[in-house]
Order: sequence, then structure tokens, then C-alpha cells
Amino acid sequence: MRKYLAIPLLLATFSAYGADWNFSLAPYIWGIDELDTRIDQGAVEADFEDLIDNLDFAAQIHFEASTENWGVLADVTNLQVSDRSTQDFIQLDTDTEVSLVEVAGLWAIGNEETTRIEIIFGVRVLDVELELELETIARAPPAVSSHSLSETLIDGMVGLRHIQRFGERWLLSARGDVAAGDTNLTWNASLNIGYKLGPGVIVLGYRYMNVDFKGMDLLEPDLIVQGPQLGYSFQF
Repeated sequence: MRKYLAIPLLLATFSAYGADWNFSLAPYIWGIDELDTRIDQGAVEADFEDLIDNLDFAAQIHFEASTENWGVLADVTNLQVSDRSTQDFIQLDTDTEVSLVEVAGLWAIGNEETTRIEIIFGVRVLDVELELELETIARAPPAVSSHSLSETLIDGMVGLRHIQRFGERWLLSARGDVAAGDTNLTWNASLNIGYKLGPGVIVLGYRYMNVDFKGMDLLEPDLIVQGPQLGYSFQF
């Protein structure tokens, strides 16, 4: 995880070699109200209340540097959670860790005083570690099987972002992207409202991500993560 946190600093150093760059650095919280790990044997779901109790570690930060027509971004998210659930006489114990890193370029295909439309192109890296233990509690003695998944997956990513400004303080940002490569398909969407406050912008919104993994070992997992997000974007 620490090696990924260096990416925004590297991009900031690279971007400094140019004129009229604008920078932003935004720590934020992704208040996940659903984390759904689906596998071929069933599904493990954790709602927000369970996640609060079981969340071991979460760190999220977003960096951007942009000029009139171009820009770069980096986003790092780390989530660790454990959960236990029972479904159809099967008890499922899971330990999940997901590190998500996005590095992308931005190309402004529309840039007016109040409207900016950008093409996003880059890579998304997923470090996934999943430990799963299935216990069939309807039997005596119970039958127990264990599976694990540990992969680093790299996808090419492309998408669009629309930023609309309202007056001097308010803005609305909508983003959608798809990625594929080591995963079958990952798609991500977010909608955020921003309000200029002090040296930056306070941001409130909602994010949804769906990762369709390729079959690995005995697992064919999908990962769905969604929920509100809140952050403060320092502008400099």
C-alpha cells in the first residue's frame, strides 16, 4: 500500500515542469453501504453497519494536475474487511483486502467558462486478496473447505467526466469509465457535488464500482462496492 501512496507525489513532480498547472489533493472517505463479494458457491454481503464493525483499515486519496486542455490524475484506495454470513446452510467466513490504484491522463474535449468535458485514459491496478472458508453446517460433522485468491490485476481504462460550474462556488461532477484486461470488465460511476470553501472544495457524492473477475482457481468472484463519499479537495 505504501508504494502506491508515492504515485501522487511522483505525478506532482512531473507536472511541475510546465506552465499554468492547477493542482488538487483530496483525502476522502468512501462510506461504503454495500460490499458484495459474489462467488460460484454463493455470495457474501456486508452492509454499512457490519462494515463499520469489521473494517480494519481504509485509506483514500485523489490527486490531479491540469492545464487548459490536458491533465493527469491518480487515485489510491485501500479497503480491508472481514465478514461472516450464513446462507442456505453454508457458513461463509471471508477476509478481503482490495487496493485500487488509478493513474490516468485527461484530455479536455470541451472547455468553456462553466463546462469542462474530459476523456479519461489510463490504467487501473487492483491488488486483491481474498480468503474464504465455507462450512456446511447442515452436516454432522460439518464439512469445511478453504479457498484463497491473491492477484495483482492491471486493466486499461477509458471514460468520460463532465464538470459543470454554477456560479463562483458550486460545481457538479459526473464520471463514468470502463476497464478491461486482467479482469473481464470493471465499470465505475460517480456523481459529486462540490462547494468552494476556504482554500479548496468540499465534495459530497456517490460512487459505484463493479468488478467482474476472470475465473481463478475454484473461485469466480465478482466484487461490488458502492456508497457515499465525502472529501475536501485542496486547490493550489
